[in-house]
Amino acid sequence: MSKRAVMIIIVLVVSMVAGMAFAKEGYNLIFNDLKGHWAEEVITEFALSHLVDGYSDGSFRPQTYMTRAEFCRILAQVYRETGKINQESLIREQKAEVASKIAEAVKKYYRENNFTYPVEIYNSMVQWQKISLPMLKDRYLSSVENLEEYDYYLRADTQVIASYYRDVSPNDWFFEDVTQLYELGLDLSTDSLFHPNQPITREEAAKILVMSIDAVGEGSFNINYADLGECSNPAVVKRAIELCLMKGYADNTFKPDQPLTRAEAVTVLKNYALLVGSKNA
Repeated sequence: MSKRAVMIIIVLVVSMVAGMAFAKEGYNLIFNDLKGHWAEEVITEFALSHLVDGYSDGSFRPQTYMTRAEFCRILAQVYRETGKINQESLIREQKAEVASKIAEAVKKYYRENNFTYPVEIYNSMVQWQKISLPMLKDRYLSSVENLEEYDYYLRADTQVIASYYRDVSPNDWFFEDVTQLYELGLDLSTDSLFHPNQPITREEAAKILVMSIDAVGEGSFNINYADLGECSNPAVVKRAIELCLMKGYADNTFKPDQPLTRAEAVTVLKNYALLVGSKNA
């Protein structure tokens, strides 16, 4: 992938962030609160690309926190722009891998609309490990003969997501983004809640980004921020740092529970887009 293509991905990604006051008609490229800010160059880069704007008072508000929904929208857009999300190929793979197992499960366990979870229904794909009972009792599964007509992909859009994340509705502006991330095996829940309007913490962002790229592994033992012991999963944070997605602060802390700011989010997602772009080159 060329540098120009990567840059296009980056600016397109940033333009999708909800609630970040992007320009509709005309652009105000003078942000009165960015001079001397550590992210001034990155934010200005996006502004000069005519894709990001500030607020009506001339500010960018780089220290305003980003919500979980906004962050996931950016991540999903990166996936789409880099070709990681390909709905058609996903459907083909899911049908090939799952159809026979579901058919056998239906034959053995479907009795008068009384379905219990069989071991046979599960497989290695994370999204199929969270199938809900209502989907299995769908009228299309009442007979094995109709199984091939069942649209497997719709299960997440209308059933699994809405039931698994109790605070997410198909009418939400971020529903498609969360659905596609879920399809790829990214579990964004906290006790079956997504908390879309809650600021995303630095550790949460690290976990989502790392798990979307590769396995966590053990992480580097050479990364020793003073507060790594406060992380719920230090290996995730270490891996995010190894991949140059995120870094700590000058006081030798990572601040895992601190919400991610707009400035940090723009910087982190730029790093992510560049990394994903290089992996797909």
